[in-house]
Amino acid sequence: MIETGIDLLKLAGSSDNNDLRFFKEKWGDKITFLGGISTKIAQINKEQIESHIAEVMEIGCQGGHFMPRTESGIPVMEPDKARFFIDTLAHYRKEYGTLEGK
Repeated sequence: MIETGIDLLKLAGSSDNNDLRFFKEKWGDKITFLGGISTKIAQINKEQIESHIAEVMEIGCQGGHFMPRTESGIPVMEPDKARFFIDTLAHYRKEYGTLEGK
């Protein structure tokens, strides 16, 4: 696909058994990946959400070419957990330079 000129791939995440680290190491310098965050975040606690986001951002942001996103948008969850997810993702996006000045 990369040889055909595709420069962005919506990568299904860990809940689909995809390995972000493998994709980044193999093609991360040739294509931008969108995704990486499991849709199962609605089923885990806040500490696990933060740990998951931190790991995804550490792997995905190496060398650039990465936009974090859940596999299918923000899953249905309690409002306070959804706010925590959004705020945590914004924190790590800013930390890794994917959310400049915001």
